[in-house]
Amino acid sequence: MHTGGAAAQSPAASGTRPSSVASAVLGSDDLDEDSNTQLSNVPDAATRARIREAYQNAAKTCSSATGASGDTSAFSSKPQLFYPMLPDTYTISSEYGYRTHPTLGIQKLHAGQDMAAPVGTPIYAAAAGTVTTAGMVDGTGTVTIKHEIDGQVWYTSYLHMYEDGIYVKAGDTVTAGQMIAGVGNTGRSSGAHLHFEVRTKDDSADESTVEPWGWLKEHGAVELTTNCS
Repeated sequence: MHTGGAAAQSPAASGTRPSSVASAVLGSDDLDEDSNTQLSNVPDAATRARIREAYQNAAKTCSSATGASGDTSAFSSKPQLFYPMLPDTYTISSEYGYRTHPTLGIQKLHAGQDMAAPVGTPIYAAAAGTVTTAGMVDGTGTVTIKHEIDGQVWYTSYLHMYEDGIYVKAGDTVTAGQMIAGVGNTGRSSGAHLHFEVRTKDDSADESTVEPWGWLKEHGAVELTTNCS
């Protein structure tokens, strides 16, 4: 959990996935993959300042007393999984699943959950693990973490950060709820957001993906909170 201070209803509190919002309004990865239209991957001075300020002012976080089912009870052990952003800091702009590509007009799998938020908004590791990728991959800021949960290997990926907004490096060991990055707007992106993926392999094949919000709920993920008194 981060020890360092907008928005959708908490999925844990509601027990449901937040509804999608038009990607034309909020950030998602809806740009044509065959197009040369890409946003700048190099932040300007003002954006760099926002990233730095968000990192320096990030509030201390801890586990809330609300599980994915919405129950409020004391945990008998430390939670293994967390949602990757604080509640009320983001809006779901595009959900996992097949959809009609906005420019190609074909059905295509959107392999993750898009969470629109201002540049620099903190992103947290969903679970403890080892960082396998941290940096720019094909022009997109990317962090991938390998986890072992209940005897099975999983990978979570966090995309679209600026390089200055990636706070871990490959080989690092991270704890569940540790701040690892700040929201950015790199690669094929129509606005600042986190694209969050869960996979069974460290690859980009459609076959290795799982629906991330359902996976978090199934594994008992809880919300982080800044109310740590």
